[in-house]
Amino acid sequence: MTGVRVAHIALLASVFSVGQVSAQAEPDAPSLSLLEAVERALEHAPAVRLSAAERKGAHAAVGEARAAWFPTFVLIGSAMQYQEPMIVSPIHGFQPGQTPPFDRTLFQGGATLSYTLFDGGARRARVREARERAVAADAHTEDATQELIANTVVSYLAVLSLQDVLEAHDQRIAALAAERARVLQQRQAGTAAEVEQLRVEAALASAEAERVGRHGELELATRHLARLIGMTPEQTSAEHLVPVRWSEIASPDADSLSARVLAKNPWVTRARGNAAAARAGRAVARGRRWPRFELVGAWLDRGSADGHFTAEWNVGVQLTYPIFTGGSVSRAAARAAAAHRAAEERVRLVELEALHAMDQTRLRAAEAAARAASLRVAVDRFAEVVRIERLRLDTGSGTQTEYLRAEADLLTARAALTEAQHAVVAVWVELARITGDLSLAWLSRLVGSTL
Repeated sequence: MTGVRVAHIALLASVFSVGQVSAQAEPDAPSLSLLEAVERALEHAPAVRLSAAERKGAHAAVGEARAAWFPTFVLIGSAMQYQEPMIVSPIHGFQPGQTPPFDRTLFQGGATLSYTLFDGGARRARVREARERAVAADAHTEDATQELIANTVVSYLAVLSLQDVLEAHDQRIAALAAERARVLQQRQAGTAAEVEQLRVEAALASAEAERVGRHGELELATRHLARLIGMTPEQTSAEHLVPVRWSEIASPDADSLSARVLAKNPWVTRARGNAAAARAGRAVARGRRWPRFELVGAWLDRGSADGHFTAEWNVGVQLTYPIFTGGSVSRAAARAAAAHRAAEERVRLVELEALHAMDQTRLRAAEAAARAASLRVAVDRFAEVVRIERLRLDTGSGTQTEYLRAEADLLTARAALTEAQHAVVAVWVELARITGDLSLAWLSRLVGSTL
């Protein structure tokens, strides 16, 4: 019976090994590294394209605001048909012989020129406001890029983690199948109780049911990664992904991390840009209280269907000063002042949130590293316990219950170790995102070497 048992176990092991070798030996199976997945995500994801388009619009607004410093030159023209004859050109006097012609078809062409000499600083404030909005848009694009990198890393690692967990389930199922075969042989020989068969079949059914759930999670993670990087689920399946290794990173002290967060965090940078823009908007609103002086000029040429074209020009200075606006100017100034105060408080709030997120992530990084180290030891120990319980069961000195418990503990430890190892990478990526350091170059330094 021992020979049959060994042969059965060897057969199951060969089935799993042949399946893994065939998958690895498939010549046409492409490999997708983590860096390649991130690059594809940056090219494909609409979130980055959206923020880039908004950023481009914000920078275009800077040029639009600067245009107010230049004179405005406009060409005009018109052709009008009247029911009754109209005067072709203006009357510049009432002396005999100066009466202009009349016609029902009139033409007019010309050019106007205007230039603002003084507007209470509103133009300068509008340019400053547009520049700060552009700074905020740059930070928003950087935030969207870093968030996409982090999400891609998490999704990529999730596929690998779930695949490793699934393989651990397969190993446990194989071991339980071998144990069931052993019990069935002993039952036929009359040396095993029925309860042993029921116990192992229950454990096997539970393991298979749990594997189905894990397989569903793996399929969901694979599809999510595929949508994220613009590929098919077949191309992002675990056998096409390159396992990740990472370089050890020394944990910086909290003070240096805090300084980097306040200096480079895109959330903080965006909030500061919006606050500076709100400050400039306040100056724009105050500029409406001042008079506006403009240099204006025009050249006009008027005529009719019969000719009679007459050209003339004018030039001068125009003053616009709001005497009474129903309170709109003062209320606009009050609204801009309130928006500025709110934006300043928003900066303080975002700074506190970013620092708190940094503290939490730094703690998670230490916990993830310690958990991974402990679980590596636990897996080694549980593997040895399984080996011992298997030997005890074969020699009759152990119990089936202890062996099944050891197998379950080993499975749990293996799954937890895989998730913990990938959590170390994910938490360092999140910390780099909070400090504003996350980029393809930074990621390549962290996971530059792959298996």
